Amino acid sequence: NENGEVVGIASQLDGAGWVVGEGGIRAKDGVPLSFTLRAEATDDAARVTRSLQQQWRALGEDVHVEMQESDEFDTTINSHDYDALLHGISIGPDPDVY
Repeated sequence: NENGEVVGIASQLDGAGWVVGEGGIRAKDGVPLSFTLRAEATDDAARVTRSLQQQWRALGEDVHVEMQESDEFDTTINSHDYDALLHGISIGPDPDVY
């Protein structure tokens, strides 16, 4: 049950000292629970990052999404310059590539 998982994660965050504060964002010792999610600027990645951002926000996490063009995204990957990264391989409309 997805709702049960969210409640479980929220309980774990509470237990670890990440309490919901002003604006619904969790904080611990005055530091907000916030990070940047970087992804390549594609339609699919934009849809997924919006969904992830909404799900993390429901838990009280402030997620900043940064969509990057292909060259910049490659540099980000190679330099390991990210808090979180959405990266995937699209195999096209036919899932059976063999």
